[in-house]
Amino acid sequence: MHATAVRRHRDGSIDYDFYRARAKALHAQAMRDFFAKRSLSKMAVIAAATLIAAAAIVIAPGRSKNVSNDIGESLEALSEIR
Repeated sequence: MHATAVRRHRDGSIDYDFYRARAKALHAQAMRDFFAKRSLSKMAVIAAATLIAAAAIVIAPGRSKNVSNDIGESLEALSEIR
């Protein structure tokens, strides 16, 4: 059986702060690694969704050339409803 070296203070008590800080650093590194791997796939999904949305807007039939007029007409219709 192997003896485990334990970090201790001068008075012989276990240095829990050392182990707590080490655990926190390891946890933070694991979280960074996890989300770094996921962020690449998320960026790919966002890019694909953006391209699909842009293609849908370009391909959409019957789009008006005067968007500001369409907005004005929509606001007028909305005010008539109220």
